Amino acid sequence: MIFALMFLLAIIVGLVFRNSKVVSVLSALASISLVVEATGGIVFHTAISGITVAFATDDLSRFFAILVGVAGFAVSVYSLSYMGRRHLVTAAYPLFVLSMALIVLARDFLTLLIFWELMTAASYVLIMYNHERRETLRASVVYLVAMHALNTAPLIMGLGYIYSHAGTLDYSALSGAVVPSWVIWALTVGFLAKAGIFPLHFWLPEAHPVAPSNVSALLSGVMLKMAVYGMLRTLETFGRAGSIAVPLVVLSIVTIALGSLLALNQKDIKRMMAYSSIDNMGYIFLGIGAYLLLSGELREVAITAVLLHSFNHMLFKNLLFMLSGNILHATGRKDTGIRGLSREMPITFGLSIVGILAVSGVPPLNGFASKWLIYRATFLSKNPLLVAGGAVALLGSALTLAAYLKLYRVFTGEPNVEAEEAPLPMLLGEGILAFLCVVGGVVPGVLLRPVGLPYPTTLDLPLFTLIIAVLIASLLVALPPRARESGVWTNGEPVEEFDIKPEHMYTGVSGAVQRISAAGEGIQSLALSGSRFYRSTGGGYIDEALFMPLIRLSCGFGACFKELSKELNGMLATTFLVLVAMVIAFLAFVGVIG
Repeated sequence: MIFALMFLLAIIVGLVFRNSKVVSVLSALASISLVVEATGGIVFHTAISGITVAFATDDLSRFFAILVGVAGFAVSVYSLSYMGRRHLVTAAYPLFVLSMALIVLARDFLTLLIFWELMTAASYVLIMYNHERRETLRASVVYLVAMHALNTAPLIMGLGYIYSHAGTLDYSALSGAVVPSWVIWALTVGFLAKAGIFPLHFWLPEAHPVAPSNVSALLSGVMLKMAVYGMLRTLETFGRAGSIAVPLVVLSIVTIALGSLLALNQKDIKRMMAYSSIDNMGYIFLGIGAYLLLSGELREVAITAVLLHSFNHMLFKNLLFMLSGNILHATGRKDTGIRGLSREMPITFGLSIVGILAVSGVPPLNGFASKWLIYRATFLSKNPLLVAGGAVALLGSALTLAAYLKLYRVFTGEPNVEAEEAPLPMLLGEGILAFLCVVGGVVPGVLLRPVGLPYPTTLDLPLFTLIIAVLIASLLVALPPRARESGVWTNGEPVEEFDIKPEHMYTGVSGAVQRISAAGEGIQSLALSGSRFYRSTGGGYIDEALFMPLIRLSCGFGACFKELSKELNGMLATTFLVLVAMVIAFLAFVGVIG
C-alpha cells in the first residue's frame, strides 16, 4: 500500500502548501505505484477501533485498480501544466484518485461505501473549482443533491438490509447469498445514478462541462467506472440478479439513443463529450444486461466486452477531455465555432484524430475492439431485445462519429482565433493515452490480462461488413457540403468560400433533440429546489459550500415544516421528503452496525 502513503503525502502537501506541481508529481508517482502493486497483488489488513479494514486484489479489483492507476498517471502528468492553486482543490485531487483506488480494493461493502462518499465529496470540491460562475454553482447543486438522493440513499438502504439479516458486509462471507429482489434493485439504482444511465443521467452533462478539463477526464473516464465495478461486484456476490436483466437492457438502449442524439446537438465541446459519456455507459450496461441474459460463449463475450469497453472508454474519453483542455487553455473558448487550430496546434490536432476515431468505434482503434464484442454478443444472441440493442448501439456509433466531426472542424478552415500549442506535460499525458488507444485496438488482449480473459479472435464477416458499411455511410452523410467557389452571381465581387456553421449541422434532428432535452429540465429543477441546503453563507470558500448542507439540514427542519404547511411548491416538498428518508435510512444503518 505504498501508493496510499504517497497519495496521503500529496494530500498533506496540497492542504499545507497548495503546491499544485508537487501534488501532480506525487499523484503521478502514486498512480504508477498503484499499477505496479495491483499487478503484483495487494493484501492489507488493519484494525481501527475494533473494526477490521481489509484491502486486497482479486481479478476484478486488480483490473479496475490498474484502470484507476493508468488514468491517474496520465491525468497527473497533464495536470503539471493545467491544475491551478485554489482553496482545497490541490488536496481534493489526490484524495479523489485515492478514494477510487480504495473503492475497488475494499473487501467489504462498508469500506466501499465510506470511500464512495469520500469520492463524492472530493469530486464535488473539484467540480466547484470555478465557483464564481453561476453555472458552476448550479451544476454543483444538481450533482450533490442527485448523488445523495439517487446514489447514496439507495446504497445505504440496500446494504443496511443486508447487514441486518446477514450480520456482515464482507464479500467472501456474502458470496452466493440470496437477498430480496428489491435489495438488488436498490443497489442497482444507486449504481445507475452514478453511471449516468437514463433517466438518472441529468446531473452528468451539468457537472462535467463546468469542471476543469483534467477533473472532467477523471469524472468521465474513471468515476463512472466505479459504478460499473459496484454493479459487477454486486452481481458476483449475490444471487437472484436476473430480475434486473431486461429492464437494464431497455434502459441501456434508451441511454445509448439519447446520449448519442444529445451529443449531436451540442455547441459546447465539453458538454458534447459529457453526453457522449452517457452514450458509452449505455454500451457498458447493455453488455451487463447481455451477460445476465446469455449463456455459454456469448455470455463470456459479453462480460469481456463490459470490462474492455470500461478500460477503452477511460482511455479515449480521458484523452478527449484533456484535449478540450488544450483548446480552452489556448483560446479561452470551448465552443464548436472555433476554426483553424491545426496550424498552431498540430500535435493537439493529431491526438484529436486518434481520440475521435477511437470514441466513434472506427478500426483499428481501441473503441472498435470493445464495441465489436458488444455487437457480437447482441446481434448473434438471437434474442430480439438484445438484437435491437445491438442495432441501436451501431446507430449510436454512427451518430457519435457525426457529432465528433464538429470537434474535427475546430482544427480545419481559416483560423478565427489566436492560439498556441499546449505545454509539453499536457501533450505528454495525452500522448500516453493516445498510444494506449492504438495498442488497445491492435492487441486488445493486453488490456484483458489482469482478469485472465482472452480476446475472442473469431471474425463474423457479414457482421463486420455491416458495421464498417454503416460507419462509412454515416461519415459520408455527416460530412458538411464542400465550399462553393464559383457559379454564384456576386455583381462582380469576389466569391467568398462558403462554410457551414456548427449550429446549422444536423438541423434535421435538432428540433427533436431539443424537445428531448426539455424533458430533463424538470428533473434538474427538482434537484435545484433543494439548493437552500447547499448555499454558502457568502464567504465563498469551497469547504463552506461542502459542509454547509449538513449544517443547514440539521438546523432547517423546523423552517421546512413551516414552509410545507404553507403549501410550498410540490417539487421542494418532494426533495425535502427524499432528504428526510435519507437521514432516517442512514440512522437505521448506523444503528444496525453499532
